[in-house]
Amino acid sequence: PLQIARKRLPWAGLTTLFPHIRPATKQDIQILRKLWHVGMMVALVYVYSNVVTSQTGALTVLAVVGGPLVIFDFLRLKWKGLNRLLIWLFGPVMRKRELASVSTMSYFLIGLCFIVAAFPKPIVIAAVLCLAFGDAAAGLVGIKFGKDMLVRGKSLQGSVTCFMICSLIIFLVLAFYGVSSEFLLFISVVGGLTATLAELLTTKPLDDNLTI
Repeated sequence: PLQIARKRLPWAGLTTLFPHIRPATKQDIQILRKLWHVGMMVALVYVYSNVVTSQTGALTVLAVVGGPLVIFDFLRLKWKGLNRLLIWLFGPVMRKRELASVSTMSYFLIGLCFIVAAFPKPIVIAAVLCLAFGDAAAGLVGIKFGKDMLVRGKSLQGSVTCFMICSLIIFLVLAFYGVSSEFLLFISVVGGLTATLAELLTTKPLDDNLTI
């Protein structure tokens, strides 16, 4: 029966360790996935703030560590055995659409390389934290309390939550780094609105882990 299940469900091997977990759809509340994403991004912010603090050093680490991960992600779509292994290992933090397409991790790493190369550290940290907390909050609130739909299943309630959290994050990060401006509140609101629109309006083939 297990062999039959594995043929029908490519993530069936997960039942060995996680009998009640399956790769989720976008409409599912997947706490493990949210915790994984938030924890990983907060850890990266800590590393960029306290360990690998230079732009050159950060880009080097991303190239050495992130580059192979992105290449591996594309290769697994060509090699079914490799894809099954990845799904067996990481299925609990994957969505169903990622089983046969590029994962959100690759989009995130590509976006991270771009902003580290193009922007100063406060902007990088603000952007990553907006993705970590704003996007996660939008998804959770939208699934649980979303009633007024906007586009592609995104709710007004989720988008408002994303906007509020991202605006607050940008304000706190810029203030922490001593970015002094009489327009700081305005900048924070515009940044929060930009992140929210990126989360709301991103369409395939792009992913909001890249655009936010």
